[in-house]
Amino acid sequence: MSYQTRVLQSGECEVTQWFGGKSNHRGLDIVGKGHTIDNVVAHSKGNVIKAVTGYSKGSGEGAWWRYGNHVIIEHDNASCTLYAHLQSTDLKVGQQIDKAHLIGRMGTSGNANGIHLHFELWKINNYNSNIDPAPYLNAPYGVDLPSIINYYPKTPYIGISIADGLKAIGVDSSYLNRLKIANINGINGYNGTANQNIQMLELLKQGKLIKQ
Repeated sequence: MSYQTRVLQSGECEVTQWFGGKSNHRGLDIVGKGHTIDNVVAHSKGNVIKAVTGYSKGSGEGAWWRYGNHVIIEHDNASCTLYAHLQSTDLKVGQQIDKAHLIGRMGTSGNANGIHLHFELWKINNYNSNIDPAPYLNAPYGVDLPSIINYYPKTPYIGISIADGLKAIGVDSSYLNRLKIANINGINGYNGTANQNIQMLELLKQGKLIKQ
């Protein structure tokens, strides 16, 4: 499924990993529509407060090495956006840029499996203030928007089987579909263990199991 976005030059993206989940993912991992490579552009106008470049896959700057080549922009409302795993960037700290200004091209620098953009949204200039950027992929932060994430409805099932829980709401409970659901929800390396199934079932019972 593709979404409109302000952070890719083409204006469309696909999300390969959502915010949160088992891995407590800090933002969104996105690629171009059809899993293509795209140029990364600024979500909104602002001031470049960090710009790191010159690194390749598996390397980066100090404690921030996982981000590889990355840029942080502080916007007029004090929020910040972070763009990571870039091939490179020509931006400089202190540079004032407009919405849609070219930041770089998505890459694999830092801790990245496959070419993509890791995108974060911070409420303020504080690493621990990050929030789910999904509702703001194509809109400015600070407006009240519904999330673009779709969730399965809460299951009425009260047992301990994720397969039966999915069947209770009319969803395909095959292993292959459960594997797909697990990956979407950040339950990586799914092989049907009891612990993994319990995690999925708890999300389903809470109405927080993401579907695509």
